[in-house]
Amino acid sequence: MRQLHSALHVAEVLLMGNKGALLRRMGQLNKSELLIRQTIVAGEALIRRFPSIIDYRTLLAQKYLDLGLCLRDQNHLEEAEKTMREAWQRFAVLARALPQNHKDRRWSGRAQYNLGEILFHQGRIDEATANFQEAIKYQEAILCQRSLKTDHR
Repeated sequence: MRQLHSALHVAEVLLMGNKGALLRRMGQLNKSELLIRQTIVAGEALIRRFPSIIDYRTLLAQKYLDLGLCLRDQNHLEEAEKTMREAWQRFAVLARALPQNHKDRRWSGRAQYNLGEILFHQGRIDEATANFQEAIKYQEAILCQRSLKTDHR
């Protein structure tokens, strides 16, 4: 029964986070921000309760990325930058911990790219360019690894 309760709680957190991301795409930014922030709080609680489940850490990093995008869309660029850096750092930690996991490396690249966009909107062109270049390196590394895997089959 306890496992079922935990699984339902995780499903609720996922649903709340997905709804927040959807609301952002629909332009309902205030509602989106609120739901994503609630998802982050719930995600932090999940990690405290189940520290060994890596997928929860990935989910949480994704929600930081979603929040950064929502804040960018509201033109809250300083907070968006801080939040996107948090997302990127969380993905980078996951990618280093599990180098074979392309998903977290791909998300790291996305966070790096979105950080570049935020910096660009702040007029910080050199920093933005550096972030765009790093995002490309992430994607190139993933493509090279995938290519090597298919060559060995």
